[in-house]
Amino acid sequence: LHRSIRGITKTDKAALHNKLHASLAYNYKLQLTPQSKSSELEMSLVKYGILLATLTLALAEAQNGCIIPIASKRHLYIQWPLIYKSNGELYPAQLDAEQQTASIHLPVGEEVLLSCGPNYLKNFHRAETLSVKCESDGKLISLSGDADIENNAKAVSYFACDLRVVDEVLSRVNDCNTQAWTPVAYGYVNPFDHLTHIIGEACYDENEGRTIFAHIKLSDNPYLQRLPKDFLTKFHHPDGRYKTQLFRGLYFDEIYERIRQTLHTKSAPFLHKANFVDDFFISNAQFQAVKKLSWNYFVAHDDLDAWTELKRNILAHRNNSKADLDIYVGSHGTQVLNGPNGEQMKLYLHPESGEYGKFPVPELLWIVVKEEDKSTAFGVYNDANPKSLQGVVSATSHAPICKSKCGEITWLSDALKNGGLICCSVPEFRKVVTEVPAITENDSPF
Repeated sequence: LHRSIRGITKTDKAALHNKLHASLAYNYKLQLTPQSKSSELEMSLVKYGILLATLTLALAEAQNGCIIPIASKRHLYIQWPLIYKSNGELYPAQLDAEQQTASIHLPVGEEVLLSCGPNYLKNFHRAETLSVKCESDGKLISLSGDADIENNAKAVSYFACDLRVVDEVLSRVNDCNTQAWTPVAYGYVNPFDHLTHIIGEACYDENEGRTIFAHIKLSDNPYLQRLPKDFLTKFHHPDGRYKTQLFRGLYFDEIYERIRQTLHTKSAPFLHKANFVDDFFISNAQFQAVKKLSWNYFVAHDDLDAWTELKRNILAHRNNSKADLDIYVGSHGTQVLNGPNGEQMKLYLHPESGEYGKFPVPELLWIVVKEEDKSTAFGVYNDANPKSLQGVVSATSHAPICKSKCGEITWLSDALKNGGLICCSVPEFRKVVTEVPAITENDSPF
């Protein structure tokens, strides 16, 4: 019965639903009269109740729409397209911070445009874009009139891209001019204006395994520049071996064992991987592919509450002021751990590579916020929570970088002003943290 109900149209379902409600109400009135207390009527009511419950369930399923899980551990290796409304706006995504997921929810009957540009939809030959409609069974159906494209309803994963929708290429980046550094720009092709939207750039050292800085813009038009459509296809891509090497070093159990052996301890501080450009700095939740770019990873201790609160404050300031903000984010130094008997250990993911090691766990994380001619540098030390160290392992103490300017910044929370955050003028900060690009040198604290 349930399967047959799902096979009829939504209009017929609604009509049947109304008839069953009316019939059930009529029988219920009969039950209240003295003449209608027979077991036959009771059985009739039970049957109608079962029918109504079945139809309600089928209707609820029909209204679930289509869910496209653009960020989830279950669909980690699927390259999802960008999803646009008919007016050219990106479809809003729903974020679940606790589960670390993001998804697009399309109501039944909704028509959207899928775009993989500069790449292609995996199952549609040389198609960068495709118009689709959400069907009642949670599947998508192509609206293309192309004879070579099947118009049967398919699971949402069938409409994946062949490659990442946010792509990166080697490009010129201001102040990324040291020979050993790799400059990249990343973006996507907008299917409405047919231009490449560059939404960020980065500079990293492939030999050392360190991100020097990344640059993004928080704005109503969150792109750094718009370039010809073929920009992302006519330039070379960065070496993919860099990310492979990085991930080979992210076996934390092996790192913990190395720490215990080197420092002669029974415990090691907790570590996890994080992104420089994360959900706070990604201008639209559909750009989840930015998190997978090889330079966009660092290893952190614990959850670094001050670091998270700083990003939350920056985003709140942008939303309240509506100002255009240039954000530069990066790392500095190498974490040094001390054992109980004077042992010291510089923490690298690959300690055997290079002169000292490769992929250092950074000592300091930093952000520079630039608003018109105003700019301020912020820093948070990447230290483990002392409670988690159990008094056995400790981080090296840090020399002050500058006289704090946190009290001068009106949009910072009191919690940040009172500890855990470094606030400096950019010139003063750059004397110690040399990775900060000179383009942010103009200084006038908020």
